[in-house]
Amino acid sequence: MYDFYHSFKMNIQILDSWLRQHLDTKASYKDIAKYVSLCGPSFEKTTKIGNDFLYDIEITTNRVDAMSVRGVAREAAAILPRFGIEASLKPLETGTGVSTKLKEPDIKISMDKTLTKRLMGVVFADIKNWESPPWMVERLRASNVRSLSSVVDITNYVMLEIGHPTHVFDFDRLTDKVLNVRESRKGEKIVSLEGKEYSLHGGDVVFTNSKDEIFDLPGVIGTGNSIVNKGTKTVLFFLDNIDPTRIRQTSMGLGIRTNAAILNEKGVDPELAEIALKRGIKLFETVCKAKQISKIFDLYPKPYRPRVVKSSVKRIEQLLGIELNKKQTTSSLVSLGFGVDWSDDTIAVTTPSSRANDIFTEEDIAEEIARIYGYHNIPSILMQGKLPVHKEDEIFAFERQVRTLLVGFGGSEILTQALTSKAQAGKGALRLVNPLGADREYLRSKLQQSLVEAVNDNFGRVDKLFLFEIANVYVNRKNKLPEERLTLAGALSGYSYREAKGVVDALLSFFRIETSLRVTEMAVEILFGNRVIGRINKTASCVYFEFAMRDLLSCAKQIPTYIPISKYPAQTEDITLDMSQRVYSADIIKLILTNKYVAKVEVRDIFENYLTLRISYHDNKKTLTDSEVAKIRNKILAEILKKYSVKTKG
Repeated sequence: MYDFYHSFKMNIQILDSWLRQHLDTKASYKDIAKYVSLCGPSFEKTTKIGNDFLYDIEITTNRVDAMSVRGVAREAAAILPRFGIEASLKPLETGTGVSTKLKEPDIKISMDKTLTKRLMGVVFADIKNWESPPWMVERLRASNVRSLSSVVDITNYVMLEIGHPTHVFDFDRLTDKVLNVRESRKGEKIVSLEGKEYSLHGGDVVFTNSKDEIFDLPGVIGTGNSIVNKGTKTVLFFLDNIDPTRIRQTSMGLGIRTNAAILNEKGVDPELAEIALKRGIKLFETVCKAKQISKIFDLYPKPYRPRVVKSSVKRIEQLLGIELNKKQTTSSLVSLGFGVDWSDDTIAVTTPSSRANDIFTEEDIAEEIARIYGYHNIPSILMQGKLPVHKEDEIFAFERQVRTLLVGFGGSEILTQALTSKAQAGKGALRLVNPLGADREYLRSKLQQSLVEAVNDNFGRVDKLFLFEIANVYVNRKNKLPEERLTLAGALSGYSYREAKGVVDALLSFFRIETSLRVTEMAVEILFGNRVIGRINKTASCVYFEFAMRDLLSCAKQIPTYIPISKYPAQTEDITLDMSQRVYSADIIKLILTNKYVAKVEVRDIFENYLTLRISYHDNKKTLTDSEVAKIRNKILAEILKKYSVKTKG
C-alpha cells in the first residue's frame, strides 16, 4: 500500500468501496477524487477494477494521520461539504475489549520509557487461522499486500485501515510469558519471518523473552521464533509505538523497508493505538471466531496532552487575505478533529493528537483553514508598497568574485564528493551514522585529496591543468559542535611552483590582501599578520593551495584607497641579482619596497640562478635625476647585500 518514492511524498492505494465504509456520502468517485485533491491529499489516478474503483493517492510525509483509509475518509468528510456535497465520517465498528469476567493477561512486561511511547495488547484463544474472507483478500490485494492467513491479514488490514501498525505473536511460544523492551547490542543476530539473517548495529529497539532471546524487531519486522502458523491457537495481539527516530535508523541501517517501518518512522499517533486495537478485536472475533481471554493491557507513560494554539482573528485574516466566517471555520476545523473556541477577537484551537507533529503556530492554523476553504477561492491581490530589500550575505558575492577570477586565470571549477573513506579521511574525521558504503562513510576535513585525485585522473591528457573547488569541509572540534567551513582549494599540474604561486599572489593582490610567508616542513603557510589564512604545498603530481573563504573575506579590503596620479614621471631600470644563496625573491622584493622612493617592483626574468627585477623610482614632489636614482639604487643593493649576501650580476 505504501509506495515510498520520494523524501517528502508517498502513495497509498485504496478501493472506493473500502473508503465508503468509513465515509457517508453520495458523491461520485470522480467528485471525491476531484474535490479532495483541491484541498487535501492528491488523488493522482483512478482505475476501474470490476465494479469498484482504485484510488492512487499521494500523501506528503508530514501527514501520517492521512496515510490510511480512515485518514483519507476524515479529509474527505471535511472537504466535500465545502463544494456543496454532503459527507460525514461514519462510526468505526470496534470491539469493546472490556469485560468484568476477563483477567489480567498472563504476561510480564519490562519497558524502557525512553524507547517506547505506548504498548498495548490483548490475548485471544481458540483462534481459527484459516483463509481470510474474499472481501478482505480483495482489499489487501488492491493495496499491494499479499494475503497469508486470517490472523496475519487482520494485522495488515488494521494498519491499512486505521494507520497504526499492529503485530501478532504465538502466545504459547513466548518463553515464560516475559516481554522485555531493550536496546540491541552490536552484533546480535535476528532471523526474519522470511528466514533472512540480520546483524544488528546496536541501539535498535528489540523485544526479548526471559532467556534474553530477541523475538521481535518492533516497528520494523517480526522474527521467526514468534511466527504464527496454522497450528497456532492462542495469540497475543500487540501494538507498540516506538521512538520514530530509532525506527528509521534501524530500518535504513538494515535496509528493511516494510510498510510498518515506513509508517512508524513518521511518528504514528500513540492515541491511535487504542482505536486500532479495538478494531482488531472486532475483526478477530468475526473473522477468526477468536475468544478474548484477557483484559487489554496498556502501558502509556506520557499520555498526550492537547496543545492549544491561540491567535487573533485579525492575524489569521491578515495571513489569508480573507474575512473569516466563524460558523464555516468552526465546522471545517472540527471535522478535522480540532477543538475550536472563539473569544472576542481570539480563536483558540485545540490540536488533536493526530496532528501533534505538525500544528504548532498560528500560521499552521491559518494553513488548515486555507486549504479547506480552498486556495483557489482566495483572491489574488498584488502587493502594495515597496518590495523589501534584503542584503545578500557577503560571502556569496565574494565567492562569485573568487570563482570569476580563477576562471580568468585559466582555472576550471570542479565539484567533488564530500564523503570519503576512512583511509583518506584522516584522524578525527566525522563519520556518518548510516553510511552508504565503506568508501563513503566519512565527511572530508580537507579538499586536497579530492583535488589531487581529480588531477591524477586527468594525468597525461593535457600538458597543463588548473583545477579549483569551493566547497565545505567538516572539522571536528572538541567539546563543540562540528564546524562546516567553506574552503577554496586549487591544484595546478604542469605548472612550476613560481607559476602556481603567481596565481595565489594575483588572487590576493586583487583583494588587496597583504601577506607574508612562513616555511614549515609540510607546506608554505600564508600569513595575514600573525594569522595563518592559507597554505601552499607541492605533491608528486601538482602544486596545491588552500584558503578558508571567510578568512580571505575578513582580510580583503573591499574599498580601495584612492591615490591621485602624480604629475612627475617615474624612472625605471632593471637590475639582475645573483641568487646562488638560498633566498626567497619575495623577501628581496619586500625589502626593496621599503624604500620610500620605490613605486613598483616587477620580476622580469629568471634564468638559472639569476633574477632580473624592474624597479620604478618615483618622488611625488619632483622628477628624480639619474644621479639621485643611482644613490637610491646603491643604497638598496647595499641593504640586500648586508641582509641576504646577494650581489648584482657581474
